[in-house]
Amino acid sequence: MRKPIALVLVSVLILIFSISVSSQNSTARNKPAEWLVAGPVVTSAPLFDTLPDINGKKFNSALLLNAIQLPSDTALPESSRLSPFGGQKWQIQPFTKGRFTPVTGNDKSKTLWLGAVYVTLPRYASVEFDISSSFTYELWLNGEKLASGSPSDGKPATGKPSAKLTRGKHLLLVKLLADQSVDGGKQEGFSFETSNKDITFTTNPGQSIDLAHVLEGTSVTGCDISNSGEFYRLNFNTVFKGEGKSESETGIYAFSDHHLVWSNTDDKISSINFTPDGRAISYLQSNGEGKQFVIENLATGKKSITGGFDKVDNYGWSPDGKFLIYSISEDGPKEKDIARHIENPNDRWPWYRNRSLLGRYCFETRIHDRLTWGYRSTDLQSIAHDGSFILFSTSDVDFTTRPYSRQQLYRLDLLSGVVTRIWDFAGGAAVTLSPDDKTLLVTGAPTLFNNIGNVLPEGTIPNEYDTQAFLYDLASGEITPLTRNFNPKVNEAAWAANGQQIVLLTENRTRADIFVTDLKGTSFRKITGMAEVTSGMAVSPLTGRIAAFGTSVSAPSVAWTTTVSENLPSPAANPSKSFFRDIAFGNVEDYVFTTENGDSIDGMVFYPPDFNPAQKYPVIVYYYAGTSPINRSFEGRYPKNLFAAMGYIVYTLNPDGCTGYGAEFAARHVNNWGTTTADQIIEGTKKFLRTHPAADSTRVGCIGASYGGFMTMLLQTRTDIFRTAIAHAGISNLSSYWGEGYWGYLYSSAATADKFPWNDPVFYANQSPLFNADKVQNSILLLHGNKDTNVPTAESHQLFTALTLLGKKVELIEFDEQNHQILSYKPRIKWQNTIFAWFAKWLQDDPAWWDELYPERKM
Repeated sequence: MRKPIALVLVSVLILIFSISVSSQNSTARNKPAEWLVAGPVVTSAPLFDTLPDINGKKFNSALLLNAIQLPSDTALPESSRLSPFGGQKWQIQPFTKGRFTPVTGNDKSKTLWLGAVYVTLPRYASVEFDISSSFTYELWLNGEKLASGSPSDGKPATGKPSAKLTRGKHLLLVKLLADQSVDGGKQEGFSFETSNKDITFTTNPGQSIDLAHVLEGTSVTGCDISNSGEFYRLNFNTVFKGEGKSESETGIYAFSDHHLVWSNTDDKISSINFTPDGRAISYLQSNGEGKQFVIENLATGKKSITGGFDKVDNYGWSPDGKFLIYSISEDGPKEKDIARHIENPNDRWPWYRNRSLLGRYCFETRIHDRLTWGYRSTDLQSIAHDGSFILFSTSDVDFTTRPYSRQQLYRLDLLSGVVTRIWDFAGGAAVTLSPDDKTLLVTGAPTLFNNIGNVLPEGTIPNEYDTQAFLYDLASGEITPLTRNFNPKVNEAAWAANGQQIVLLTENRTRADIFVTDLKGTSFRKITGMAEVTSGMAVSPLTGRIAAFGTSVSAPSVAWTTTVSENLPSPAANPSKSFFRDIAFGNVEDYVFTTENGDSIDGMVFYPPDFNPAQKYPVIVYYYAGTSPINRSFEGRYPKNLFAAMGYIVYTLNPDGCTGYGAEFAARHVNNWGTTTADQIIEGTKKFLRTHPAADSTRVGCIGASYGGFMTMLLQTRTDIFRTAIAHAGISNLSSYWGEGYWGYLYSSAATADKFPWNDPVFYANQSPLFNADKVQNSILLLHGNKDTNVPTAESHQLFTALTLLGKKVELIEFDEQNHQILSYKPRIKWQNTIFAWFAKWLQDDPAWWDELYPERKM
């Protein structure tokens, strides 16, 4: 159960609760005028309560408090909302002279009460609670029990528990047990107060977004649709508070009215697909000894189970429903010696020697047969609609030509066994057969098919990550570059309208949109969705029905359905609606500036929810610059809304090289490494500060990760406008990253095309922050997972060592057992709080949080 705001649940008839929040230079008492109360609920001790239990434990009336359930994160206390006490609703009750005295009932009764009040802090603080209660109580904060006590010998229970609270709103909950048989029910009651004047009390659950709402809750993670479009599938993932445990769920829904047809949360079930006729689903199910293949009828629930799928990872149906093509995993050879021979740079990958091969299962004969063998992996690309042939691909390393790999696409005739090679070229592509099996829909780099998708002038190297869509005629080999003159990048592509239309999911500047085009790519029509950034889609090739999901800049994930012919999306799922109903967001505006060279640079501005244009706010500048744009998606590892909620104006921008802005703009990423992008970020920040009076130009920080971490490091060598900076997994030395990281040389084949440490050492040195470390003027925090295989931790170590020797203001924090991204729940919380605390120290002049997280040690 998630508790996004700190809670204190009150469960007694009359309580006197005293909270005193320690505050420097302040002795005045601050008391709430009112709070929320639910109760009473009459209770009683169990039978035989005077006897010890089997373990000799005596009954304690405090155990009665266990009957009170904490409010759920989707039903936080608010006046007139239902409380955890059955049909009782929360009511606002006054604190008269700082004291709450509820109306009592039977003189001999025991009653349970719940009390709640929201406490808001403007900054991180260590809080001490002064408690005095005439009743047995439990104090809960953020869903965790902080204190408990019972009165004794006629004296109230007292205590001084403490807690460390972050900026924002917290819910205090108190469970109380009022015993009217004690002193005739004339106990003093319940009250609380604090000496911190910055703290405010309220009964309104409305709040800004917090970390719990970023990390927890339910999200849509995938979708599919049946061939007929009658049903669609949604995948969900829920993360729970506490240990960050998660649960996955799959639902099958009717397209017509979105009613749930089938659902599953069993983690032993995987690879859920629709059968070709759409009347059933199929999946792999682990049974303790291996895997079996299951077909389950959606109308009747009847199951057909087939064995022999123990090594199968995934599979595809033949469109006629007669057979399956599946992938079989084979583990590669292990080195038996203490020395390991690395065959090539890719052999450093732990999984590199493993292979995936193809098999077939025929439903008529009930026979499994292997289709491919050998030392190469074979990947299924597409199955002919009449079931006569399949397309599969293999790949080889090729260290003579960028991008250092080649793909071979083959046609296998399933009746004759004849194999025909369709192509063999540098790079790779994804392929889908048209409904008539005559044409391939291909997605890949603009350099495919001898540069047919490349619109750039000779000598300009295109960005390999600027994916395009092509049609390939199997009979003639004729190629149609569908998106050659279409600026958005293609993320996914699918056939529709029985092969007469193509549906594209695109990266379109700061958005991700669905477009429909014809077979010539002559026009593109946008399909209206329900999210600014569509994360995934599925298209019925026969009916043109679409299922999709995504997020928006201030809204979590939703799913919807639509069609290629209508712009009327129909809501399908909004799993976090109740979780976010009390969350308020600040305004988000587009901000575009024109560089001195006349280029338009896209960006966004996030304002605090309580923004006051008459005030000054510190600024955080966020970018990636590593070819993908900062888009309008929600949450993420650098949640802009959360930074804004903590009192910052956040400015994001997409400098040279971002995809989604056209081929020419994307190509600027090649061999850039800050050559123009660093200057654009500096220029954009200065213009932003001049045009936004509420932005405090003396308190500006910047942050980025991976390539963005490199950019952060480089920026601190180029300018002094950033009072502080945070670089996560940044690259400090281009040449060491090029050779050390698992994918360094591969990413560099696009980002540093045809440049190497031996043929252009000046470029590698000049663009490396390490070689410019002496130019750093302001503070920088370096963050890194110590198991990072993408950008090795040494990249931060090198710059940390250099800046330490140079006497610069630098800190290095490593996260144990974390790779390139800090994904594990508890490390993620510590990592995120580290970022917040660092910015609070340098941009809000409040070092308390940082000093608490990382106290100074004498070494």
